[in-house]
Amino acid sequence: MTIKEAIKHCEERAKKCDECGKEHAQLAEWLNELLRYREMDKKLREAYGDCDGLLERFVGLLCEHAGIDIGEPIKVRLLTDEDVDKWDAYREIGTVEECREAMEKQKVKYIKKEAWSPTCCPTCGYELSTHMGDGYYKQLTYLKRCPKCGQLITWNRSTNYEKWE
Repeated sequence: MTIKEAIKHCEERAKKCDECGKEHAQLAEWLNELLRYREMDKKLREAYGDCDGLLERFVGLLCEHAGIDIGEPIKVRLLTDEDVDKWDAYREIGTVEECREAMEKQKVKYIKKEAWSPTCCPTCGYELSTHMGDGYYKQLTYLKRCPKCGQLITWNRSTNYEKWE
């Protein structure tokens, strides 16, 4: 008798037999679970070769991992080499917060310049001027972006921003 036949038999007995119907229903549920585990093991063997106990070792390693609380459901995915490359490329883009921050840095910010005080990036505070030693500062007006954070900047409020992009 195969597992599928045993499951079918238990399901039929669960419907017909009042005395042991619950036990047969429970047995059918356990056999279905066993069948799912065997199918997972078969898929792992097909994908990764004949590694005896691979599923058992994998689950064991997850259970031993210090950062995982097995009491809660977890999602784990095995990735192919191609999927790993895609994931790495996605992670290089950055988090949503990093993307928003980068978008904000594309909005031009005006640099307030005064000859007697240092000029700084309005986003990160990086100094965009050089002290001349006589109380005055030379502004680095040739800069279009902050060299430290990349903020798009202008030294003149009437600058045409479109030509920079």
